[in-house]
Amino acid sequence: KVNVNFQDTDGFSALHHAALNGNTELIALLLEAQAAVDIKDNKGMRPLHYAAWQGKKEPMKMVLKAGSSVNIPSDEGQIPLHLAAQHGHYDVSEMLLQHQSNPCIMDNSGKTPLDLACEFGRVGVVQLLLNSNMCAALLEPKPGDATDPNGTSPLHLAAKNGHIDIIRLLLQAGIDINRQTKAGTALHEAALCGKTDVVRLLLDVRVPPPVPPRCTAGTAAPRALRPGPFPSRHLASRGRGLHRCLCAGGARLGCPHGGVHTWAMLAWGMHMPGDARAGGCRGCGDAHAGGMHTLGGMHTPAGCTLRGDAHAGGDAHAGGMHT
Repeated sequence: KVNVNFQDTDGFSALHHAALNGNTELIALLLEAQAAVDIKDNKGMRPLHYAAWQGKKEPMKMVLKAGSSVNIPSDEGQIPLHLAAQHGHYDVSEMLLQHQSNPCIMDNSGKTPLDLACEFGRVGVVQLLLNSNMCAALLEPKPGDATDPNGTSPLHLAAKNGHIDIIRLLLQAGIDINRQTKAGTALHEAALCGKTDVVRLLLDVRVPPPVPPRCTAGTAAPRALRPGPFPSRHLASRGRGLHRCLCAGGARLGCPHGGVHTWAMLAWGMHMPGDARAGGCRGCGDAHAGGMHTLGGMHTPAGCTLRGDAHAGGDAHAGGMHT
């Protein structure tokens, strides 16, 4: 008698192939012959994983009816809902949720199904997941977000990939626009990746701001956002468009304690190391530019000195900057 559960060198059974192809007739024949419904291949993937990846409702329904578990992860930590969400399969995602799939399960990279849907721009699936009561917790900051090198959020992932509609959905659902990870806020990610439309949207959002750090020489950052430290990898020029957008939103070079970098510096790729100080601001670490602003070009206030290796856009006088 043929072994219906025989696995090839990749760990595939016949049911794996049938689920991946979405062939309902083959699935029915194999299940009738007692094919193991939750058999795993060499990557820990089960037929239900491949049916979710493939994205058709009927194969999913048949495998689920045969008793396949919705929350057993693969070796990469992904449940079938991760795959359905990533590939934008709305009906399959809805079916998995109806069968008690847990949308809060994180894969080995720390991402939930909602994270993947936001990262890949799956608007319908994002809306579906946000309507799930279980997903409310995913909008809240997680302990260690600011120090975890893999820490992220749905808003950060949508921002860095330029998914405007998803950002709007997340903000409407109540996610904190200033939520921070080790990479900074969503504004940092958008500026780093050159997503001018996202920067414009984030700057246009008006929410009650936290109290800014006290600084006698600096000016407040945009009303909806507050600066955080910028790792050096952010300091790559993304052009005049981002710079104008940030400054139009109210971003001014305030007093970033501890030698951090402001949004306008980020948009220009500007770094002022050494002992640069402006407007009388003292004792705040490395870079200071108290009232620095732009009016068609970069200008420093009276008395500002740029020492060491100060540059803007690759040249100390780039974009009309005067010292």
